[in-house]
Amino acid sequence: MARRYFYHMTDGMELIVDRQGRWARSKRQVEPEALSHALRMMQEAPAEIDWSNWQVGVQDQDGYAIAHLPFPANHA
Repeated sequence: MARRYFYHMTDGMELIVDRQGRWARSKRQVEPEALSHALRMMQEAPAEIDWSNWQVGVQDQDGYAIAHLPFPANHA
């Protein structure tokens, strides 16, 4: 059964809330999707941003924390 997952991004000071979420059939799809969100944000933002403290926090549709993943290093 597909579930909706939300990919919130933070550096501990700023928070970008995913209000739309994405549907996934299994938790195995969550990590690649989280990293995809991080890479997209890194590519669209100014080059001088330090991403070393940023992470993606994933919650399921019931509000449970599923994963916390650091942004990938050296991919901006």
